[in-house]
Amino acid sequence: MTERSPLSEQLLQQLPVVYRERDATGELARWIAVQGDLLQAFHDLLMQLYRDRFPLPERNEDDACQPWVLPYIAELLDVQMVSTDTAGRRAEVGRAVAWRQGKGTLRVIRDIAGRLLGKPVAVTEGWQRTATVARIDRPLLPAAWHGDETDYRVSDSPVFRAGHPGLPAVTVDVRQAARLVVLSADTEGGVPRARLHHPHGVPCFPGTHQDHAPRTVDVRDPDSRHGHVHPRRILIHAVPWDGYFSPRPISVRWERIVEGRVPEERLSITEDEVEIGGEIWPRIRYHAHTDTPLRVRGVIRLHQRAVFEFHNLWFDNRVEIGEARVILRRCAARHLLVETPDTRRTVLDARGCLFNTVETPRGRMRLEYCTVLRELVAEWLECSDAILVPRPKKDRGDTDIPRGGCIRYSRVEEIPPDERRSDGAESRLRFMPTNTARPPVFLSDRFGEPGCGVLHAAAPEALRAGAEDGGEMGAYHDERLVQRETAAARKVQDFLPLGMRAVFVTDETLRCPTPRLRNPTD
Repeated sequence: MTERSPLSEQLLQQLPVVYRERDATGELARWIAVQGDLLQAFHDLLMQLYRDRFPLPERNEDDACQPWVLPYIAELLDVQMVSTDTAGRRAEVGRAVAWRQGKGTLRVIRDIAGRLLGKPVAVTEGWQRTATVARIDRPLLPAAWHGDETDYRVSDSPVFRAGHPGLPAVTVDVRQAARLVVLSADTEGGVPRARLHHPHGVPCFPGTHQDHAPRTVDVRDPDSRHGHVHPRRILIHAVPWDGYFSPRPISVRWERIVEGRVPEERLSITEDEVEIGGEIWPRIRYHAHTDTPLRVRGVIRLHQRAVFEFHNLWFDNRVEIGEARVILRRCAARHLLVETPDTRRTVLDARGCLFNTVETPRGRMRLEYCTVLRELVAEWLECSDAILVPRPKKDRGDTDIPRGGCIRYSRVEEIPPDERRSDGAESRLRFMPTNTARPPVFLSDRFGEPGCGVLHAAAPEALRAGAEDGGEMGAYHDERLVQRETAAARKVQDFLPLGMRAVFVTDETLRCPTPRLRNPTD
């Protein structure tokens, strides 16, 4: 019996009990179910028409309009959407009027950057870090005009009075340390407000949003490293991307997975069959349902003749697979070894994956949107839109390249034609002209560390926009990290005053909670 819709069940319960008891054959219930299904369809249609008027959800994603409606609402509001993900597009349309009303303010700049990036940001102005000297025609304004309610007249201590935020400064005050603090008595809307304590002191975290040490004007073109200290700059400090490695990951041992002691809502395991080369192979699929890859601890050895498919997993130890085929999607592996001897069909198929070491010494490897950090060994290699830090090899013990295959739209070490040999013969591995040899710059290259494999803002543009579709190369292509940063920069620039330029800076201190200061005179 098919499941009744909520309205069908409600209509059936509205009938007198006597009619439901006489319905021994169930014909009345089925007739009511047909009418209820029709009413349910009308109800769902009307509710969806209502929800399609609201770009931003109130409680969950189902409360907002469908994604295909966003361009039509954007056209009505004259909004140029630049975001690459649905959440960013919803914010561009839903917050369009509010952003226009506060155009040019730090509040709007912070809101735009935070919503389009999807992570915490802090906004500072370049003029606040520019060295200035005292002038007769510019009297010292009260501290409250700078957002500081501290009364600097209550003490005769020069050290205390030097903390006035309006004092012109050229050199730092080495007697104090400058950092953000939260005052117990200083609240904004009932929430404790953070402010910079001893703003003229030595910065505890140079180069972050807590660094207001005076410097001379930097007239260089702004980027992630320089050009920040300038009256026409807006600095947007953002938390660095974690990538596949969360600072607080959800971990499980492989033995618990084998024993079936992992909740299904966290990791689902399904089995079916698939045809390969005219033969039927069992297929075992492991799919983690966590936001970041589920960390699997322990050495894994799989020698069953099957197709293993892994989704959203982080293998933190060695994985050995023999006489099997492996499919990886959005995974990270410290050391993956597939010993299946087959160069006609793919034994390792990976997309959107990060490897420290990956080996198929006797088989065919296919990599798409992947990053390899330390070592790559393959008999036959097919690679596209990937970042290969090491030189691909056929065997671990020599420098011969794989026997055949193709590398395209990827970062790979440039190998002279006379060195493209395998087992003494010329290799059939083709290096397409769309490749680049520019060295990558990552937030971190240590496997398992947050930010590992994530392209830094200083990475060459050939990697940040070198994929076939114009996106970034490597494991995070489908995450669109670089495109989200580019979209946020374009959007912010449209809401800045004429002549101002925004600069995005990675700031690790935004992860840490702000300490509380109980006595403002300390």
